[in-house]
Amino acid sequence: LRTPLNAIIGFAEVLLESVREESLSEYQADRLLRILKSGKHLLELINSLLDLSKIESGQMEVQKTEFDIENLLRDVLELLEPLIQEKTLRHDLIIQSEHQIMLYTDYGKLRQILINLLGNAIKFSDHEGHIGINCSKDETGISIAIKDSGCGIAEQEQQQIFEVFHQAQSSSDNVQNGTGLGLALVKSLVELLGGSVLIKSKYGTGSTFTLRFDNKVNSLP
Repeated sequence: LRTPLNAIIGFAEVLLESVREESLSEYQADRLLRILKSGKHLLELINSLLDLSKIESGQMEVQKTEFDIENLLRDVLELLEPLIQEKTLRHDLIIQSEHQIMLYTDYGKLRQILINLLGNAIKFSDHEGHIGINCSKDETGISIAIKDSGCGIAEQEQQQIFEVFHQAQSSSDNVQNGTGLGLALVKSLVELLGGSVLIKSKYGTGSTFTLRFDNKVNSLP
């Protein structure tokens, strides 16, 4: 599935380079850009489906290492900085600890989870809105809360949003629909790592997604 699709995306990108040489018309460039965007959207869908399939079949491997959460959070924020700047969003990162907060889990999978949640926070926030990350540690475990000032999620939908292909209704006409798989994959990956994800939201005023990893999960072998 992915090999021919990557070829389509690759050729579309090569052809779009011709725009700089003015060998394509504006109409042709627009159609190529639509092919590229649709191809990437489909690739995201395929990758999410494959990941969900691996988790459900027990074939997804977990490779745990110990790392500083703050470094990971700053890395994800830096990756998504262009999207944050595009919408001129205010953003902050708060680490509620005088010492490093170390987590023992799969770095790559937690990074994937955070990119998904932060990407949603950016997408569903209005221009000049606010997103925030708050990481804390207490005697029982570690929490990472991701908050946005976006459109929020109605109470009756807050459990359904973790279901495959479910898309919450947005109060904004400017928000592009996703694949309906992102939050389902987030929940599956978090549970695979032994953690949990909770949502607190009010329609029209924003949402907060909180990842929680208890000490029994975070202990070194």
